[in-house]
Amino acid sequence: MTDAPRVIARIKVMAGLDVNERNNPLDGRIKFPLGRNGLDIRVSITPCVTGEKVVMRIVDSSRLGNKLDDVGMIAPPAEPPSEPETPS
Repeated sequence: MTDAPRVIARIKVMAGLDVNERNNPLDGRIKFPLGRNGLDIRVSITPCVTGEKVVMRIVDSSRLGNKLDDVGMIAPPAEPPSEPETPS
């Protein structure tokens, strides 16, 4: 018997995910206070044949851009919503 199910359960609790969910993919976040902004750990858990797989990505919150221009993308121009057509 391995400790993997217990470790995965602990990661789910820390990320605020449902511990009993094992059939659907889950995404969550763990926040660690570190310095002024802290670190975010993004958690993805997917079911597989042998149990569950966990992917954890470390994200430095202070380096995230708040605007699309900051990451090299240009925001599309906003278009007014179109009026729905009424049947005659």
